[in-house]
Amino acid sequence: MKSTALTAALALSCLLPAAGQAIEVAGLNIADSQQTPGGPLVLNGAGLRRVFIFKVYVASLYLPQKTASAAQVLAPSERARLTLTLLRSLTAEKLIHALHEGLSDNVSADRLATLKTPLHELDSLMRKIGQGKDGDTVTLDFQRDSVAVHFNGVSQGVVSAPNLNTALLSIWLGRDPVDEHLKQSLLGS
Repeated sequence: MKSTALTAALALSCLLPAAGQAIEVAGLNIADSQQTPGGPLVLNGAGLRRVFIFKVYVASLYLPQKTASAAQVLAPSERARLTLTLLRSLTAEKLIHALHEGLSDNVSADRLATLKTPLHELDSLMRKIGQGKDGDTVTLDFQRDSVAVHFNGVSQGVVSAPNLNTALLSIWLGRDPVDEHLKQSLLGS
């Protein structure tokens, strides 16, 4: 009887993903955790951003603990990391345009007006990237009052501003996200 239960448990364990095992999205292995200056974060979810038939990037969202609640992720005190792994060439200007479009879809005009200076600083950091190509990564590290930008693991700088983190995260997790399917994937659904 014990051997039957042991055999069944072993067979079941082969079907479940191992703890610490990366997941795969669009052929990319996504790590299940990340170490950040603020401490470790776990993968909340990852998904593919498409525009028409084109695969644009894979987004992966890391948080202190998993949640399926967009409201919890958008809380100003939440630490988070969003990594975009490009699947095609993308200029900094196209990325900036997409960010501003996503912001205008999810953030009130009054709130955007209060973020004008920090968004200008963020645009400057993005312009330092120039042209991204297939396989490059843009990483946004969100703290309560700042957003750090990295390109292929190299710091591009930090923008300090209250509520900038929630405004930017709303592009992917807000009421009118850039891609509803991607939002659900980032929330682990």
